[in-house]
Amino acid sequence: MLTQEQAVEIKVLKQRGAEIREIARELGCLRDTIRRYSLELIAQQYSPRLVRSAKLDSYKNYLLKRIEAARPQVDPRYCFGRSRSGHPGGLMQLKEFLSTQR
Repeated sequence: MLTQEQAVEIKVLKQRGAEIREIARELGCLRDTIRRYSLELIAQQYSPRLVRSAKLDSYKNYLLKRIEAARPQVDPRYCFGRSRSGHPGGLMQLKEFLSTQR
């Protein structure tokens, strides 16, 4: 598999009219590899990552209610202790969530 830099170089050389043999010789690759990359079957851009659910997701409604009840100051350790009965995540995950809610 070629690097992204080599894939871009293949595209540039192909646009300039270079033949597959010339590109393969210059980059030290097989002609089939150059063909595949020039057809963009392999050299596609990365797709966005899927959003994974966090351990905290099922407890967010409860935490939002606790935040509203504890306004203006919310102590993450207090929320962590209250949600610990069923929350499998850690304190840092809870702190990050609370920092976005302030």
